[in-house]
Amino acid sequence: MKRNPMNDDDYTSNDAQIADLKAEVERLRDLNPWQPIETAPRDDTEVFVFEPGLKNDPDDKGFCDFASWVDGDWKSERGFSRPSHWMPVPELPPTGDGQ
Repeated sequence: MKRNPMNDDDYTSNDAQIADLKAEVERLRDLNPWQPIETAPRDDTEVFVFEPGLKNDPDDKGFCDFASWVDGDWKSERGFSRPSHWMPVPELPPTGDGQ
């Protein structure tokens, strides 16, 4: 007998399922925090970006940089950027003095 996905006896509420799925998305992001650039914040939040290398140069692997969305474009210390992926700026590691 097939389960009825609308039967509350067989499935938890939609809210609980959504909460579980959101938790799983966060868990997976922790495994690989790189996300498509289309999902990056479009405000002045600084994020860590990856810009692919030149397609016609196999030795050019690309580079990472810090960038922000400003005036409709990605900008970094290097100038304009064309990143393909982003992730939140990671926390700094603890210093040797225990802080």
